[in-house]
Amino acid sequence: MSGQVGDLSPSQEKSLAQFRVNVQDVLSALSNADDSFLLRWLRARSFDLQKSEDMLRKHMEFRKQQDLDNILAWQPPEHPCTFPYSGPTSRICLPKLLDSCAPSSTQDGMRSQRSTQGHKTHG
Repeated sequence: MSGQVGDLSPSQEKSLAQFRVNVQDVLSALSNADDSFLLRWLRARSFDLQKSEDMLRKHMEFRKQQDLDNILAWQPPEHPCTFPYSGPTSRICLPKLLDSCAPSSTQDGMRSQRSTQGHKTHG
């Protein structure tokens, strides 16, 4: 049996019914909690109920932490300097944005640093 809707063995049907009972508290938060959705979690863990439940609950926690239900409402900040990006290449990748944001003393330091990057000093 493939584990797809309409092609379940008796043990897979039993697992699906039990899985639905086990995760009933989570299903109310989902708009697509049909058999196909639940079977994805069961197939991903070879119909192991505990592992499937753990995986689904971790997924729901991740969705909550990342506020994924509201992702389409996200708006970028008004000014690029307010974007919370930092990393080892942030000054290299975004020099023009940073120049427009940085105080003048920082701008001068960044310009001189960029102008000497890639050039060896003889002497």
